[in-house]
Amino acid sequence: MWLLQRIFAMIRMIMAISQTCLVLMVRSVAVAVQTFLHCRLLVAQLLQRLHDSIYDALDSAMDYIERVHDEIHKYNAVGRCVLCMNKLTADDDRLKDACAVCLTSMDVHTSRLTPCGHVFHGKCLKLCLRVLPHCPMCRYQLITGAIAH
Repeated sequence: MWLLQRIFAMIRMIMAISQTCLVLMVRSVAVAVQTFLHCRLLVAQLLQRLHDSIYDALDSAMDYIERVHDEIHKYNAVGRCVLCMNKLTADDDRLKDACAVCLTSMDVHTSRLTPCGHVFHGKCLKLCLRVLPHCPMCRYQLITGAIAH
């Protein structure tokens, strides 16, 4: 009888240990599932941030391309504007004057006469007009509209 009691006690102890092991295994599985789900959430958040960053970068690139396009358009428009201005004739007294931008003498081939009556080298006038759309001497508006912006 004593032996039988010892066997039942051992069986109860084995069952208790088995239950504890089972509880620990269930908890371990629950922690593993929770960790997996948390990692999955973190990966989803990182992918969303990456997605947002890519679209922000694309937006910035498109804005930059648009600004460069506008600058190229403005650059070309300024060049056409200066080329359309009249040159001085060989008998014009203003050829004796110096260019107000570079302070060198004027010549028939490179001089340009603005609508406000001032004379500059074509290259000097282009440089000024790329910064501001006004005559460098009197601030007369030489370029108007979308080209000036």
